[in-house]
Amino acid sequence: MKGIELPVFHLNDCTENLYDLNIDFDYKECDQKMVTFFNIDAIGIDTDRGRDYGMIFSGGTTFTTPYTYKELKRMLEEGQ
Repeated sequence: MKGIELPVFHLNDCTENLYDLNIDFDYKECDQKMVTFFNIDAIGIDTDRGRDYGMIFSGGTTFTTPYTYKELKRMLEEGQ
């Protein structure tokens, strides 16, 4: 089974506190971690502060990547 490894935004201590308090924060404040996906159900667009980020829907969980939707789609179509 071939997977695709992609960076995704991950809450750190600071952004997790802001999230818990329902305070807006920028994705750029989050950490990035590499995740290997073996199943991607769909992709979409998440807009934050005027910038579009690619969203990955996998197994009932949503992940946001630093790539744009178009970049993410192209990478998936090309097999990374």
